[in-house]
Amino acid sequence: MTSTIRPLTASDPAAIFAAFNVAGWEKPLSTFATYLEDEQPAAGVPSSPRRTTRSPAA
Repeated sequence: MTSTIRPLTASDPAAIFAAFNVAGWEKPLSTFATYLEDEQPAAGVPSSPRRTTRSPAA
């Protein structure tokens, strides 16, 4: 199995917030907005590329 982790996009905090609420894990939207802010590169620092990983064979 291959998984790809991509950087967050502007619409992700709302989608994550909604999914957590459906699961009964009530977290404020600001939590996920902060994750997006924290992921943004600092001035002069290149952004991280997508990461692709493979799970070990079972």
